[in-house]
Amino acid sequence: MQASALIDLTTGDTGGFCHLQDSSQSVVSYRGGGNGESYVQAAETSVITLTSPAAFAEVCIASTSLGSEAIDAGITAIRTLASSGRPGGGGSI
Repeated sequence: MQASALIDLTTGDTGGFCHLQDSSQSVVSYRGGGNGESYVQAAETSVITLTSPAAFAEVCIASTSLGSEAIDAGITAIRTLASSGRPGGGGSI
């Protein structure tokens, strides 16, 4: 799973960070982002093994609560089935 966001920092904010979390609010990736002025780019990548359905969100915070916002945010996930070495869909080799 990969996520990214552009953080538009309000005057006075000195940085912004984002992380991925699942529906139980457990953090599933390290933070992306950094210190800066005006704009900060955040990106996170994580390999996740699911044993049951789950929802995921990218959560972003700024150094203060002065009105900064995450813009152009998105999550991309690639779903891979079957770890048995057999092709998905019940086909044969």
